[in-house]
Amino acid sequence: MTAAARQRRTRQRHRQGLTSMRIDVHEHRFARALINSGRLSTEEALRRFLVERELERLVVDFIERWPDPPTRHA
Repeated sequence: MTAAARQRRTRQRHRQGLTSMRIDVHEHRFARALINSGRLSTEEALRRFLVERELERLVVDFIERWPDPPTRHA
């Protein structure tokens, strides 16, 4: 993918209110937690893209559970 194409995708995501965030996690402990919680099988946890997808789902779930409180107009 060209730099221009990456930039277009980034601008499109930003217009949609999305951004990519980089976080560091202990890979094996996180995979084990996903297995223990039943979110992934042992075999699925070996596939990095499935682990990343599940992390994204966890974040989305967190955001949906803790929405912004309604604003009060004085």
